[in-house]
Amino acid sequence: MKNAFSLVEITISTLLLSLLVLIISNLIQYGRTNFSRQFENSECNMEASLILSKLYNDLDCAVGTTPDDWKRLINSAIFFAENNSINITSSTSSTRNYYFDFRAGELLHTENGQKSRLGEGRLKGFDLKLLGIATNGQIYEITSPSSLPVPSEEKILRVLVKINLEFLVNSEASKDSGISRNFSVCYAPPILNRQLNSIWRGVSN
Repeated sequence: MKNAFSLVEITISTLLLSLLVLIISNLIQYGRTNFSRQFENSECNMEASLILSKLYNDLDCAVGTTPDDWKRLINSAIFFAENNSINITSSTSSTRNYYFDFRAGELLHTENGQKSRLGEGRLKGFDLKLLGIATNGQIYEITSPSSLPVPSEEKILRVLVKINLEFLVNSEASKDSGISRNFSVCYAPPILNRQLNSIWRGVSN
């Protein structure tokens, strides 16, 4: 009867123990990575919800009193493309401003002198476009307040605001190499479109 382990038995036991430790370590690391990824995704969802709710609320208040008034929103959207800033004016003439700070990864919202930052440093892209649904059923991108992109015999009956958000999933990664999540929605400002249909019966060139 042997009273001691042989060198082969010790070697095999050590290898098995090392393999077990490696498997357990990998499982723990996988669990941590998976939890971190889910947490980062939930943070992106929450920030996207906050930004969209702010925009929806401000766009709900975007109204005009004449067919030309609603074109202020077009001017502001065109201005945004060049200056990363957009103004949304309400019926009470109060103006809400959004400024996209790419370096900080945030969207600066200003209302009545009160400023708030949205995005938590994760916002990689922010874009607004205006779309118009014409009487012929076609959707056109509106890029100029003075010249609508519809045939002369057609009218714009409904205005949509296309909102694109891009978030960096890993907030510690660089904006060039990190994994991104995109959110793209089209929103129809209700008061503005109600006026467009009931009062003005559409707008044309």
